[in-house]
Amino acid sequence: LRWQRTWWHRRGNVYHGLEESITMMEHLWNDGGFVGILAFSQGSRFAHIISTLHTVTNGDAFRGLRSVVHVSGYISPMPTNFMTHLEDQWCQYNNNFHFDESIRISLPSLHVMGSTDKLVSIQESKELSDLYSEPMIHIHSGGHHVPVKARDIEQYIMFWRKLQCFDEPAVTCTYPDEEHAQAQIDEVYALSQIFPTFRLLSETEINNPDNADPDDYSQECRKYAHPICYTILLQPEDEEMQQELWPPKTISLHVKYPPDYPDCPPIISLQHEMNYFEFSSNQSDLLMKKLTLTINDEQGMPCVMSLVYAARDFFGEGGLAKRPAALQQEEKSVSKDEAIEKELQDQSFASSLQPASGARIEKCRREGWLIALKMMENKSNNSGKGGSWKQFTIGLVGKPSAGKSTFFNAATAFARQRGWIPTTKNNGNEDEDIITLGGAAMAPHPFTTIDPNIGFCFVPTMDGSCPEDDEEGCEFLSKLGIPLGSCHGRVDERRLIPVVLKDVAGLVPGAYEGRGKGNKFLDDLTDADVLIHVLDASGKADSEGNK
Repeated sequence: LRWQRTWWHRRGNVYHGLEESITMMEHLWNDGGFVGILAFSQGSRFAHIISTLHTVTNGDAFRGLRSVVHVSGYISPMPTNFMTHLEDQWCQYNNNFHFDESIRISLPSLHVMGSTDKLVSIQESKELSDLYSEPMIHIHSGGHHVPVKARDIEQYIMFWRKLQCFDEPAVTCTYPDEEHAQAQIDEVYALSQIFPTFRLLSETEINNPDNADPDDYSQECRKYAHPICYTILLQPEDEEMQQELWPPKTISLHVKYPPDYPDCPPIISLQHEMNYFEFSSNQSDLLMKKLTLTINDEQGMPCVMSLVYAARDFFGEGGLAKRPAALQQEEKSVSKDEAIEKELQDQSFASSLQPASGARIEKCRREGWLIALKMMENKSNNSGKGGSWKQFTIGLVGKPSAGKSTFFNAATAFARQRGWIPTTKNNGNEDEDIITLGGAAMAPHPFTTIDPNIGFCFVPTMDGSCPEDDEEGCEFLSKLGIPLGSCHGRVDERRLIPVVLKDVAGLVPGAYEGRGKGNKFLDDLTDADVLIHVLDASGKADSEGNK
């Protein structure tokens, strides 16, 4: 084709050189193992002719063609010499090969068009897309060129990823099971409460449209469709953010849940509208590498919050100025466990983790017993009929990521009340509730808990605090080893008292002023008789719960 330097020269409705171009492309196609075509302008016109030939010949021409991307594509009547080529080269082998102007092409297609294109209008490109079944359309802000901004590249990648999903072997289940679906919805709700820039992209059904809160992503308000996908703006809403360390335009993290998440990694990508000079591919690769390392560190756990903070750390630590060599150095760095072990060997740090003396432990234990005994006396004075024990509630408080939910699960043996589900009897009245049980979610990042976890456990009382113990005149029975009163509901001869344990979300500085949903979390503690302050003895997390 050196003589014509183009795919063809058009004279009326005859494309001179079209047959040579098709023949050359067939040789290249058969030798190269290609599966798709990306074409621009006149090349897009040629790609449409190839797609038509592939469709008319039932896939015999350009065998293996699975997709086509048209950039600034347009439509015009099929050249007369195309029909001649079809008859001469193909119809002699199969008389069923007939061309029809109204033929629809079933190949997956992406149609890219520019809003300021002066040569090929959007309308012309859309007329071409009408000839394809279920076409994808992407409109960019540029003119007559192949767009290569990050947002445009994301569209190409999204299109080809979709094709990759079609080519993969079918899985038996694409919908998450109940456990995975609950974990995904719990994380979505938590993220929506923590990040004001959270934006849900997947469809949901509002349970009560008349009184719906558009910012309420709880399961009580919405029914989620799977797969769940959403975006979170990476730039923090902080006036003290150093703008010079961040890209000039906004950048978001796009997340999509596979069915088995969080047991498998989420599908993540970066969304922005910056060109190469504003946010280069090297910088994007470095950031994605950091996010991949974060995912690997938290396998089997919800990790999106950690991804957001990892991305913010990347920019805050000058990630835009890093070079690819820095990535190799980061891979060679010691693991987290090795770093912790080295820090523990430091005498100045290890001294703060030395066990307390026996006298100190005994003093703290006695002080705790005296406080508990005083509270139990007050509670018994307000007991119900027949001396029954009224419900006693203990609240767990502390900063985020201190281990409250971990303590809660250990104390309640993973018996968490996930919510009251009203049931309806024959009379139509709601007069019974069902409690569904399951462990509280635990993860090494703040705000794993949003709604309070409520469970039940038993607390052993002090010796002699139960009215049945050592009744006056019956001491001899105790000396003989004969227990007084009931023998059930005891451990090591100490009476067990049923209590309600409530685990609320972590409180950040300024929670009393409403910061971090603090007012809501504090309201959850109003019915607690006593509070247990859970501390992070390792000191690895800051006041916000970030490690």
